Amino acid sequence: MIRENPSVPILMGLVLLVLGVVIGGELLQGTSANDDPTVARPLRPSARAQGRQPASSSAKAGASLVFISFGAGLSLYGFRQSKRQGLLLRDGVPVVGRVVHIHHERKRSSRLTYRFVDDQGQVREGVYSTLFAGGPLDELQVGTDVTVVYDAADSRRHTLDVDHVRRADAALRRL
Repeated sequence: MIRENPSVPILMGLVLLVLGVVIGGELLQGTSANDDPTVARPLRPSARAQGRQPASSSAKAGASLVFISFGAGLSLYGFRQSKRQGLLLRDGVPVVGRVVHIHHERKRSSRLTYRFVDDQGQVREGVYSTLFAGGPLDELQVGTDVTVVYDAADSRRHTLDVDHVRRADAALRRL
């Protein structure tokens, strides 16, 4: 299962949410500047003269609702993932794992595959990816020890401790 940095969906969701609110705000303003006789008209020809029709109010309302609902959903998903990772880092079992594969896109994202052994002796593998270069994954190499935190009730739920929150606990369990 691929684990991602939860800040990416939160940020993208908030951007979509703001875009939807801006489009909805334009719609709610009511009369446009073209309909108001007291507002000066631009010297360039209007959109109707160029063959393009301005977006109807129902199209703007639809776009606004789509952006707002998709942005809110994506933000809530990101916040939920962030909470799950926080609880897992706080309450999970820390172990030392090993980096088995790294894939770097050009100046963008990184994808790191790691392996660890849980307390029942099962070997688990996970993937952690980020969308931005320059993070903590750039320093790691294949064969490097990393801290992995998994759920004691279900070791299939695990995450890489990229911020080294539980590194000392994992080192103590190793001894």
